[in-house]
Amino acid sequence: MNKWFESSPHELKQPLEKLVNLAGDHWPDDKWVFLYSYARKSLDEEIERFQRIDDKSVKLLSSVSVIITIFVALFKWVIEDSNTDFSLYVYVVGIALFGALGVSWFFFFNALKLQLTPRMPLDDKIFSLVKNKNMATIHVALYKSCQNAVEISRENVEKKAKKLQHGYTATSFSALFLVAFIAMVSYESSVSKNNQYIKKECIIMPDNEESKPYQIPSSNEPDLDVTAPDLQLVTNSDDTPLDTKGTIILESDD
Repeated sequence: MNKWFESSPHELKQPLEKLVNLAGDHWPDDKWVFLYSYARKSLDEEIERFQRIDDKSVKLLSSVSVIITIFVALFKWVIEDSNTDFSLYVYVVGIALFGALGVSWFFFFNALKLQLTPRMPLDDKIFSLVKNKNMATIHVALYKSCQNAVEISRENVEKKAKKLQHGYTATSFSALFLVAFIAMVSYESSVSKNNQYIKKECIIMPDNEESKPYQIPSSNEPDLDVTAPDLQLVTNSDDTPLDTKGTIILESDD
């Protein structure tokens, strides 16, 4: 054993070189592993971002659908069921509100449109790559696949994000129109009710006064200043039969 350690260095050089070459051919370098891991993480982040945008689109689409339903019911009440004659501005604001809600609903719905999304391949080409290439080459190839997938996914996500942004803008305008519409409807309804109430008071109060004649308060005490009724003066004869008295009165010419 000591003799083997005491051998000259040039005798160990050749076996060490073979070992280094063998390791270089079959053992992956850390930087290539890091490159693939980094690319794979970027692809996973883009996929999560894609899913988050879809989730937001579904929630916003549901909210806008509920608002449209409520607005249609309110607008139907304004047109058909309300007794108030609303001004033209109310209808103009209502139409603008419905248009803004329709635009936002369209963008949110369009953001949910199905698209082809890239994923990492799993086919015979991958098997051939692993079989015929070393680990460094495999990592580089997979890195390039991740890079292409990230570019395609990012492009799709940006399209969805733009549609969501347009939907947000339309929703902001619809919120302003909704506040204005409710305020105008409430104001004109209250003014109309007050005017109708005042008109009813003006019409009903004179009729009530004319229909109620002046009544003298009743009392059981006699009126001492009352005037006596006029007397009727008649002449009666003593020869008048008793059976005719009180029934036939004859006036004398004397």
